[in-house]
Amino acid sequence: MSKVFVVAGETSGDLVGSWFVRNKMSNMLPDVTHIEGVGGEALAAAGVKLYRSYSDLNLVGLFEIIKKLPEIFRIMRELTEYIIAENFTHVVFVDFPGFNLRLAKRLKLCNPAIKIIYLSPPQLWCWGLWKLKALQAVSDELVVLFPFEVMWYKQHGMTVQYLGNPVFDRLLPAMHQPHEQLFRLGVFPGSRQQEVELFVPVLSEVIAQLVKQFPTLEIMVFEAPHINKQLLAPLLAVAPGQVKLVPPANRVAMMQSCVVALTKAGTVTLELGLLRVPTVIFYKAHWLTYWFAKKLVSIDRMGLPNIIAKQDLMPEFIQQDCTPINLVAAVNGVLALWQKNGIAYLQEREKFIVLQRLFSQTT
Repeated sequence: MSKVFVVAGETSGDLVGSWFVRNKMSNMLPDVTHIEGVGGEALAAAGVKLYRSYSDLNLVGLFEIIKKLPEIFRIMRELTEYIIAENFTHVVFVDFPGFNLRLAKRLKLCNPAIKIIYLSPPQLWCWGLWKLKALQAVSDELVVLFPFEVMWYKQHGMTVQYLGNPVFDRLLPAMHQPHEQLFRLGVFPGSRQQEVELFVPVLSEVIAQLVKQFPTLEIMVFEAPHINKQLLAPLLAVAPGQVKLVPPANRVAMMQSCVVALTKAGTVTLELGLLRVPTVIFYKAHWLTYWFAKKLVSIDRMGLPNIIAKQDLMPEFIQQDCTPINLVAAVNGVLALWQKNGIAYLQEREKFIVLQRLFSQTT
């Protein structure tokens, strides 16, 4: 009999974890008697008893994390003691390697018999091999979300399987449904408070310029779960009535209705790509955090569709290129195609079919 503890430290992990619990876990663990964990609303809705919310762990950036290290290590000790004391047989870690690899190491030291399943493991094909030994030391099995990852991890001596992708599975019905596109821009400021606070000033300027150029353009600001709406208020205030807030419940239909999207790098880029919405990607971090990351990263793309397809499906404006001038110009280019040349705009959408095929051939 299996007693399972799930650890998801952020919104994306909460969603991936809930998909696994609902649809895939019984394939690996058919005899689960109790499931508990760290997560959010999605895992709770999937039947996981929440021991703690992930909100205490949801931090961004090296220097932002350093400030909270004492609290992070206190939570880690608390979780270690609880999981061991309650005799959990399996722990499912979801992404979030900075925290999860350390917690997994502590658990294995306390109880080598505990089974570790790492769902959506660290993307070492991107970040390099420096965490490989740590992952090998604690993981009994990996469950990856991208088909190409299976061969990569097998080549590095790990037990791994691909059970599908939650984003693809969730969006598959919508991909084949007819939908109307309107003269709309979708704006995705981020799913973490620190990100939103950082990007709102840039996005406010972008929106201000766009509403002047396109008085009939609807600008839809997509609200992420657990984000304080007040953080998004400056965006809505740029042009009340023309800029509107989209709650999470209306997400997919509203995404499909947009002519173009402007989003921070992250899982949302994959959603937009699978829905074939032309998208402009941006990202910016503290300069020292970015410098440190560049020393580790072994790929030259940041958007998931670009990485998976191995081509530039979406333009990326990262760090010093993340400016209002660049973002406005990129969005303008897509809007112009939609207004003046329907065929060219359709061709822009059709290039995302390659992304859909990469998943559909293996699921």
